[in-house]
Amino acid sequence: WSDTLVLSSPTRLDGFVTSEKVRLWMPKQFAHRGLLWWRAQLASFIFKPNQATMNIVSNRINEAGLKLEHSTPSGIFAGNVVGIHVRHGDKKTESAIVPVENYLEAASQLFDDGQRPQIFLASDEKSSIDRAIEWAQAHGSDLFLDSSQVGLDVSSATDQSILFHDISAREYALDAISSLSFLQRCSHFVGTFSSNFGRLAYELAFINTGGQAAPVSLDTFWHAYP
Repeated sequence: WSDTLVLSSPTRLDGFVTSEKVRLWMPKQFAHRGLLWWRAQLASFIFKPNQATMNIVSNRINEAGLKLEHSTPSGIFAGNVVGIHVRHGDKKTESAIVPVENYLEAASQLFDDGQRPQIFLASDEKSSIDRAIEWAQAHGSDLFLDSSQVGLDVSSATDQSILFHDISAREYALDAISSLSFLQRCSHFVGTFSSNFGRLAYELAFINTGGQAAPVSLDTFWHAYP
């Protein structure tokens, strides 16, 4: 192998991209830093929303009541804010569903005794958001939400595709970009690493916090896929 890889092609590359040789490849000069570092660098390099999009994200951050410290290139939320990503919906067709309360309990353990938990929740499942609000009220925690997101309750990929007829692709993409932008600015991350989105969110946070973001995965270990 050389240090050059094909990043795009007019033909389908599914088998190539997901092959172990490609997933575990990294430049020899960076091998000592580890695969997580390399994949996180790639994610951070690629994930660069344009200014118009970031203006929308900034407005959402302000509406959520979160403040930024500018000690990192993208800024990090002031105080100790734990970011949670809950992937439900059609996820149940891939793996066991983890109740949202489990995420919240795991996040609360990342705070020192006597410290009021501050938690940001990213989820497009309305029922999980409603239960999280109830949990936060009962446990004396501050829960932050991206209130502009559209709350959905879907049980399969088919349901999701049907809902696409009522939601513009632009809106759906903007919600995803917004969630990633929130999560990368959190001090720590709680999610499931069986989720491609969850791994991406953590990789972005890894770079933005200088490798200090503590990850808590409620299912698998971090891995490179695809």
